[in-house]
Amino acid sequence: MVVVDWTGDTDRMKANTEFKSFYNFTFLLDITLVDWTEDTDRIKANTEFKSFYNFTFLLDITLVDWTGDTDRMKANTEFKSFYNFTFLLDIIMVVVDWTGDTDRMKANTEFKSFYNFTFLLDITLVDWTGDTDRIKANTEFKSFYNFTFLLDITLVDWTGDTDRMKANTEFKSFYNFTFLLDIMVVVGWTEDTDRIKANTEFKSFYNFTFLLDITLVDWTGDTDRIKANTEFKSFYNFTFLLDIMVVVDWTGDTDRMKANTEFKSFYNFTFLLDITLVDWTGDTDRMKANTEFKSFYNLVQLSQSRTFHNDDCISGFGTAEPSTVHNQVIHLYTTLLKILS
Repeated sequence: MVVVDWTGDTDRMKANTEFKSFYNFTFLLDITLVDWTEDTDRIKANTEFKSFYNFTFLLDITLVDWTGDTDRMKANTEFKSFYNFTFLLDIIMVVVDWTGDTDRMKANTEFKSFYNFTFLLDITLVDWTGDTDRIKANTEFKSFYNFTFLLDITLVDWTGDTDRMKANTEFKSFYNFTFLLDIMVVVGWTEDTDRIKANTEFKSFYNFTFLLDITLVDWTGDTDRIKANTEFKSFYNFTFLLDIMVVVDWTGDTDRMKANTEFKSFYNFTFLLDITLVDWTGDTDRMKANTEFKSFYNLVQLSQSRTFHNDDCISGFGTAEPSTVHNQVIHLYTTLLKILS
């Protein structure tokens, strides 16, 4: 069932537009493109639609409610395939309520593939409406991944201002692996227009956890947090082996990452939960000018030749090398085995 209701206008393939094949691989009947009518300029200029696959039992790709304006694909915009890998049926897959303005894909904007893997991978954009400049200029959205054992939403309520992705901002992939890896990167990501001002790049935020753990909490309040060419590196939170609660209550000043500051990962090697940096607020010059924070290690140790103190868990900004860390971990497990035996 390739093309359903393909009627209504004379200019759909105007100019040098090329429609590729529309495939519908299905175990049972499934419609690939639904309600593909209403305007004459949807594929104006040299726009190319790639294949849309609908594989019900293994792969399900659907565009829902793709109507309403004439300039959605104005200029040399290219839509890539939208995939929905699913073990069971998922009704609203990738694009929900994709209508409302004419400049969403203005200029040479390119949307990459959005994957929705229900049993293993689930990626959804929810409530993607409200302003005309979200993807202004040459902005590129990369894939948003949500690796999950059960349903998990990656980005929720991405609305509110027109300059969030102003200039050449690029968002990298956000991974959410519920049972093994859980990254809830952006929580309450509203309030200001310059958060990703200039050529800022956000790297992936990882939260390795045996159970659910939130990496960044309450990331709101000022407009210059990521001012200039600041780059955030990955933050790891490994609950049972490695626990890094890097930024807790990260609000209050505008110059924390002023100039080309780079934050390195903060590690907290611990057998049980230990917080490395708590309440990181209060002054504007902590990382002023090209300051670099190195990793802070907090090693919880059990040793026959050294008494265990609580202070070791709180303020142990250790200087131990990785080999020492490895030996200490081995010694810790050896000691525990002796105690248990």
